[in-house]
Amino acid sequence: MSPILFSILLLAPADADAIAAPGSGLTPPMQILAHGVPIDIGRDGKACPLFADLDGDGLRDLLVGEAWGGRLRVYHNLGTQQSPKFGDYEWLRAGDGVARVPRTPDDNKGFTPQLVDLDGDGRLDIVSGGSVRPTILTNEFHWFRRIDEQTFAAPVKLCGEDGEPIQLTGLAHPACADWNGDGMIDLVIGTLEGAILMLKNVGSPAEPRFAAPIAMTWGGVPIIAGSKQAHPCVADWDSDGDLDLLVAALDGRVVGYQNHGTATEPRLKGFIVLVRPSTVQSQMDDQRPKGHPGMQPAVDVADYNGDGRADLLLGDRCGRFRGAAPQLPHEQRRFEQDRQRLARLRSEWAELFRAYQAKTVAAASPAATVDSRTIAELRSAMEDLNARIAEGQADVEYYRPGPGYQMHGFVWVFLRKPADN
Repeated sequence: MSPILFSILLLAPADADAIAAPGSGLTPPMQILAHGVPIDIGRDGKACPLFADLDGDGLRDLLVGEAWGGRLRVYHNLGTQQSPKFGDYEWLRAGDGVARVPRTPDDNKGFTPQLVDLDGDGRLDIVSGGSVRPTILTNEFHWFRRIDEQTFAAPVKLCGEDGEPIQLTGLAHPACADWNGDGMIDLVIGTLEGAILMLKNVGSPAEPRFAAPIAMTWGGVPIIAGSKQAHPCVADWDSDGDLDLLVAALDGRVVGYQNHGTATEPRLKGFIVLVRPSTVQSQMDDQRPKGHPGMQPAVDVADYNGDGRADLLLGDRCGRFRGAAPQLPHEQRRFEQDRQRLARLRSEWAELFRAYQAKTVAAASPAATVDSRTIAELRSAMEDLNARIAEGQADVEYYRPGPGYQMHGFVWVFLRKPADN
């Protein structure tokens, strides 16, 4: 058995002090690794991290959403609370297959994971945004209900007060939290234009329903991320017992809005820049500054190193490269398994089709007794296989190189400095 290479943190570049803003209390950023190399979503970039205990073993795992395929990677924590370590990732599964959210080519995030007990049953569910384009770009929100420790149900769409799925035009990135302290999970949405919207949960724990969106404000002024494409995160950033709001924007900047109200009557007043705008845009790999987070960040707040202080995780989109994204051995094995499974499904379909064709030809004979039940069963089985073949084709195509230039999607952590620094 070959040894498993665990993750470490890459040292920050010499000029990385310029990335975390003065007064932020953050150390320079470091890349999170798996198998000794930086976690890199590749293809379309847009890594969306969440550091939370998915499997209930007491250790926080690293979940990374990606745009390409609308999937969610799960890196189980093989280390400790103080020193997280990551090896192979697996895909989150829901229903009968890999969990996916719909994603249009102009969607800037894909799977945007939130781990919350949405229905109050004591089990943590997953919520994500997703995009469709019937005529204009429209966002919906998908709820993967936890059935047991290892199983999630196929997604259902979150609905408004009228029972119809919530649909917001433009890009919309969700955060989930009990913002007003009433015991139910609300939605906090960042928009393409940079606004932050609140959708209050006005349903019941068993059946969440969300009110019409209202603009969130600080000091009475609507919050607008200056460079647009706002990605919010709700967390107790200042450790005072109530929820604060962090907002990442297109240019790589992250701003924190402090809650000067209470847990039940939040009031945002004042802000602090935590991460400065990025110097990394769409340069080719041999031209981009190394060790610097890129554009279009997604952020999460968690105690990454178990020191009792909340740290900042950031997923980005940066750099450009041509050709296939590099594959680790476990990705190569998964590709080969997916390819073989697709071949078996196609072979099964061919056998069913031959049987179906023989039955229908025989039924056309004037002297034949029509076996309509068997024909219907064969047709139904072929339709089921068609759906599985389509999913299998998507699994295989995932590993093929995308057209033209591709982008990286790295995951970074800004550790919190000790309070006396």
